Amino acid sequence: MSNKQLEVQIMGQSYLLGCPEGGEARLLAAVDKVDQAMCKVRDAGKIKAR
Repeated sequence: MSNKQLEVQIMGQSYLLGCPEGGEARLLAAVDKVDQAMCKVRDAGKIKAR
């Protein structure tokens, strides 16, 4: 099974992540959840974005 690389963004920052072939949808769903959670924390004033 080969790995595929996807470029994703979390809080406006680009990341290159690897996932197994066919796992793109699950990875993108996880990235979306992380991005939403991190933006919520940022918007609450608890962290500063770069």
